[in-house]
Amino acid sequence: MEGECPHEPRSFGKRENGMQLTVNGAPASVAGKDTLSVNALLAELKVSDPLYVTVELNGEIVQRPTFDDTLVKDGDTLEFLYFMGGGR
Repeated sequence: MEGECPHEPRSFGKRENGMQLTVNGAPASVAGKDTLSVNALLAELKVSDPLYVTVELNGEIVQRPTFDDTLVKDGDTLEFLYFMGGGR
C-alpha cells in the first residue's frame, strides 16, 4: 500500500497460541507459533530483502549463518537493520 513502510512489522493474529514480539520498536504478533527460527520469522513477517537484513535479537547481533538455528520466542525484541552505502 502507498505510504506503508516495507520494513514495518505486521500483526498475524492475537496473542493466544502465539508470540508477542517487539520489532523495530513496535508490537508484532505471530499466531500459532511458540518459537520460530530467525529465517522463518523473516519469511512470516514478509520482511523486504531478507538477504540484506541484519538482525538484532534482544540487543545482540545474530550472525547470518545461525539464522536457521537461532530461535525467536514470545517476548523477544528484534531490530531489522539495513546498511546503506553511498557518499562521495
